[in-house]
Amino acid sequence: MGVVAEPPTSRMIQPRSGQDTLPAHLEARYGIQVGRMTELDLGVYRVSRRDGPDWVARVFAADRPIAAAEGDAGLLRRLEQQEFPAERCAAQEPVSAHEGQGVLVTRHVEGARADGSRRTFARLGGLLGQLHALPSDHVRDGGGWHHLVHQDTPAAEIAAARSLLDAAAPALAADQRPLLAALRAE
Repeated sequence: MGVVAEPPTSRMIQPRSGQDTLPAHLEARYGIQVGRMTELDLGVYRVSRRDGPDWVARVFAADRPIAAAEGDAGLLRRLEQQEFPAERCAAQEPVSAHEGQGVLVTRHVEGARADGSRRTFARLGGLLGQLHALPSDHVRDGGGWHHLVHQDTPAAEIAAARSLLDAAAPALAADQRPLLAALRAE
């Protein structure tokens, strides 16, 4: 029997623990009543409350320092001061520790999924331009691919994505290899 290699994403993407005890943690920490939780993404949960508007709880990987989550909360507060349309912290102290993992709570934003129209992409491009025009103390490097790199530069995020491509390359069909080469060139 051969050894099965662990997929690269399972080494890079850290699982979260404590989903079953997270509602009790949020109730004890913030004095809220959790009705149910729905997972939106890895470590990201919509918290449907019985006593108020819904929240989003982000549970970060255990190896990401709590200070990084506090930095995220600070960034959201700075964006709010600039009236930039981003999530808002849900509590005065929105960061807590649960089972050794940082947790950040924000207010859930109601809305519809983006429709992929030119208008939508123009609006997103405009927002990105506004974000880049803010003073540098209002933003931080990287963080867009938080499942791959907890907090680092965009170059580190690209290096992590390249390593995933390299690991997947041997399994590609021959007709897919030119597409991989084009992607790597981009």
